[in-house]
Amino acid sequence: MTDDVLKPEKSGNSRAAQTRIKGKSAGGIGGQRAHDLRIGPQPDYVDASRAHLNRVLIAPQTGTQLRKICEERRALRTTTRAMKSSAAVGVVGIITFGHEAQKIFDALTLEQQDAAYRETAEAIAERLNTTLTGLVAHGDESAAHAHFQLPAYDLTGHPVSETAKRAALRDLQTITAEVMGRHAPGIERGRSKLDRLKAGATPAEVVNRSVAQLHDDLPIEIAQLETEIATKKNQSSDLDSEIAARQGLLSELAAKIENNERLAAAALEKAATNEAKADKALKNAALYEGRAEKARRERDAEERTLSNLQLDRRKEEERLERLREQQAAILAENQRQLELGKRIAQENDLLLEKERQKAETLTIELGRLEAETIHLKTVVEEQEAFIADAERIADVQWDRANAAMDAQSAAEAKRKAADTEAAQIRETALRDAQKAADALLAAAQDQGVREALRVTEEVSKRLEAELLSEGQKALLNAERERDQWRTAFELLRDAVKSLIPANLYETVRDRFMGKWSKHPDNPERKPEPPPPSYSAGPSGP
Repeated sequence: MTDDVLKPEKSGNSRAAQTRIKGKSAGGIGGQRAHDLRIGPQPDYVDASRAHLNRVLIAPQTGTQLRKICEERRALRTTTRAMKSSAAVGVVGIITFGHEAQKIFDALTLEQQDAAYRETAEAIAERLNTTLTGLVAHGDESAAHAHFQLPAYDLTGHPVSETAKRAALRDLQTITAEVMGRHAPGIERGRSKLDRLKAGATPAEVVNRSVAQLHDDLPIEIAQLETEIATKKNQSSDLDSEIAARQGLLSELAAKIENNERLAAAALEKAATNEAKADKALKNAALYEGRAEKARRERDAEERTLSNLQLDRRKEEERLERLREQQAAILAENQRQLELGKRIAQENDLLLEKERQKAETLTIELGRLEAETIHLKTVVEEQEAFIADAERIADVQWDRANAAMDAQSAAEAKRKAADTEAAQIRETALRDAQKAADALLAAAQDQGVREALRVTEEVSKRLEAELLSEGQKALLNAERERDQWRTAFELLRDAVKSLIPANLYETVRDRFMGKWSKHPDNPERKPEPPPPSYSAGPSGP
């Protein structure tokens, strides 16, 4: 277990599930929602053939809907200013897996995966004291994952960003690992960056930073490493000095041991040759031997200390070597980022030039559109003037048409009156002739009477012919006058049709026919229906 903890990792724990969150404004929520629901163009890494693996567990809210929720929650506490238009209205999050954890999670059914996603997202929302407003599982990318959405204000009306600090973010990782571990045993919690750095991983292996951040951070890190390397060098120098001192002390102890052993041997030799001074010589030999033994113990202790110092020195040298490798890696990364920054700057220059050219093209296009707008405005004014003239002409022609229709109606009325008068004259003459004939027949039956009857019949026929001739003349005159007005009306219609546009002519014609269909002189006019009768109901008692 200890070896696992100390082993450097380039991408964290491969068996871990993790969660990342970020606040977004209403506009950002719109873009994220379009990505989650696969609305509009999608990135190249999205495999459209696997779209059936995507599941919308909770449809994400729009930016407008989230803003309304946030304003309602914000109203729960007293505030002096209105909510900014650019304020975060939603918190978007993503649940992902390490390489080995992905294999464990993929072994679950889609229903089991959805249950794990939902429980994890709801637990995260509860930890942040807010609610879950969106959850979408994606299976059309290289690795399965889920996006979730939360309102940016919690249930007490405070921004989630106030509570989503370091401790809360650590809790989210713990929650994710625990919930996912229950649904997919074997999934673990990821190791923190600090633990991985302590285990020997380099910052480049742990931190994913932008070019701008690296430009700011790397010089500071390099300076810190250089200071640490210099400190280690000083510490190594101090160890070298201490080791040299210890080695000198060992030499002194060795000389002291040798001297005491020599004196002890001389004292023993003297005791053997001089019995009178044997006791004193033996005491001196024991004294020298004790001193030699003490010096040997001191020498052994110093050798152990020296050995530990040399071991510490080797460790410091190894640590110094790692720091130098780390410094070289950071310097290489800094150089790479500088080259990347130069390349990005060049690309930005090209983009700026393209944008400038595009702006010039748009300016020219705008000028053309403005000129076209002025031209169209002139054309519209001319058309409006033409329409006004056409309406005026139409009104005049309409008055003339009304006059023609009135004249035609008058001719028809005259024709009807002449027909009626001729019929009345003929009927009166026939009735009078019949009366005369009946009187003559009643008075006499002789030839004279019959002759008178014949004369009467001839007179009646002649009178009827004359009356018919007069009626026909009146009718002919009325028909001729009617044809004249009809010809004039057709000429008027053709003139109006040639002067005004087709749609305006149709409008004039429809208006005329609408009025003529209801005109009392129109023989084909349909009678108006009688007004409805209303019953007052039964009377009371």
